[in-house]
Amino acid sequence: MNMKKLFWTLPFLSFILGYYLFLYFFPKSEFIVPNITGKNLQESIRIISNKNLNLHLLKEFEDSDLPEGIILSQSPLAGQKIKKNQNIFITVSKKPKSLNIPNFLNKKQKKINKEVAKLSIKPNYYWVNSFYPTDICIGQYPQPNKSLDDKKLVIYFSSGNLNYFIVPNLEGCNLQKIYDYLDEDKIILEVFYKNRILEDRRNKKYYVTDQKPMAGSIVDLSKKLYVQVQVDK
Repeated sequence: MNMKKLFWTLPFLSFILGYYLFLYFFPKSEFIVPNITGKNLQESIRIISNKNLNLHLLKEFEDSDLPEGIILSQSPLAGQKIKKNQNIFITVSKKPKSLNIPNFLNKKQKKINKEVAKLSIKPNYYWVNSFYPTDICIGQYPQPNKSLDDKKLVIYFSSGNLNYFIVPNLEGCNLQKIYDYLDEDKIILEVFYKNRILEDRRNKKYYVTDQKPMAGSIVDLSKKLYVQVQVDK
């Protein structure tokens, strides 16, 4: 009976003995997880590869204040034990995509409000004196089609016809639209095309490329104002 029990337990004992002999001669490698939080991606890859571990991107987090590729978090955490060839999952910083600003010039405030709402930003509005009708956009920063890197959008609106006003930026404006808003009793507009006076001044195909007085100049509309613009097709 004892021989029979020995016969049945011998394979089990052999397995246990073999397992511990295997661990003795071929021990499992364990590492302390290094701290890579706050380091850039290139440096982190070098540290992890030297430990025979694998780096896996879990997600990216947009942050305009951080350089791209900074490790924001890791799992497992630094100081924990991990075995050879296991994975460390990371969250990495990413720069937000640049937002190109639409052209708001000559648009009414109500229409601009709808466009700005789609951009998920809060603009700063200012009203200045000009010869444009009230609530027409006469200037913006950044300029149209420029990237909005710092999330700051400034839009200038006309407050109506008053004696003193700031000359708007006419660059890029269609010549016919300028005449549509122009009070020709107060402002005399001279149009030049290739350094010659343009006769067909209401043609839609011409756009302003330069102007005098310069945009931002303060003028007195109690006197006749002469404005010169250079146009191109």
